[in-house]
Amino acid sequence: KRRLVVSMTVLALLAGCLFSKKELVPFEPEGRRLAIVMPFAYSASDKAFSDLTGPFASQLSRALFDTKRLRMIDRQRLDTTLNELKMPVGAPLDSSQIATVCKQLKAEVAAYGTIVAVQKESEKRKGKVSETLSVTVEAKLVQANTAEVLSSGRATGKASVKYKEGSAPPSEILSNAALTDAAKQIAEQLVTYLLAK
Repeated sequence: KRRLVVSMTVLALLAGCLFSKKELVPFEPEGRRLAIVMPFAYSASDKAFSDLTGPFASQLSRALFDTKRLRMIDRQRLDTTLNELKMPVGAPLDSSQIATVCKQLKAEVAAYGTIVAVQKESEKRKGKVSETLSVTVEAKLVQANTAEVLSSGRATGKASVKYKEGSAPPSEILSNAALTDAAKQIAEQLVTYLLAK
């Protein structure tokens, strides 16, 4: 009977290891660095989706905060600072501009990158439409004062919707879902190897 209990315990532990999703360990508040997400660039061939960079940066800021490994500077504060420094709001910045903004806001680390590919597919069948959107993003997390790359990531966010022909939902529903998916993946990649101060 004891052998059976031990065997069952071992099996339960093995099953837990095999099927449980690896969770990020939150940092204590005092160990979380102050971070900011800079405007993202767009290099995908389909220019119709170039306006996704702003929403993606917002989604990534939220996703990084949700990892509980960073403290995040509000994006409105970033826009205000860019205006004060007479820098373009919503446009990608070079490394010296990023350093200037980080210094002004006292950010310790900055995330930035590029939307490198966007693909939308649509299929009609028996009066129903199925749409799928894939957004591929590359990003880096850098030390603000040295520009040292702390981590990098690449992810493809995907989302799909189905609807009756002639009753398409707002396009933001599909794009927001794909961006959220990509942001969560990128955030996890960027903070996985990030150490507390």
